[in-house]
Amino acid sequence: IKILLMKIQEHCLSPKSDEETKIQNLHAQYGQKLGYAYTGFLLSHSVLYSLSTLLTRILYVKSEKTDETSNNEQIGLFYHISSRIDLDSYYVPIFIHCSICEFIYMFLLSVIDVLYLTVVEYCCGLFAALR
Repeated sequence: IKILLMKIQEHCLSPKSDEETKIQNLHAQYGQKLGYAYTGFLLSHSVLYSLSTLLTRILYVKSEKTDETSNNEQIGLFYHISSRIDLDSYYVPIFIHCSICEFIYMFLLSVIDVLYLTVVEYCCGLFAALR
């Protein structure tokens, strides 16, 4: 491993041929496209998750039967909220807060994953150029 790391350091400092540059650029472009697709996939699922919970709230029809097990059922929210808050009167601010938090969390998750993906693709391009 030490010899490999020394070769990588020498390779990074030495001038590269056109073929090595082309190989590294191909890996970088592949990583960029994969990162865009992954980010779009995660963020679109976050938006769909928000819209599906909103649609369950809009389309929910309360049952006429009294069921003791579903008295504390929360419709149209991402997570369980404390029962001290009146969900009917404060639904919109709570939903907006949950949606923003979910989107920010998924964005941060995708940023970290794409950073890792970029490092992996850089290393793959470097190893392919060393061959």
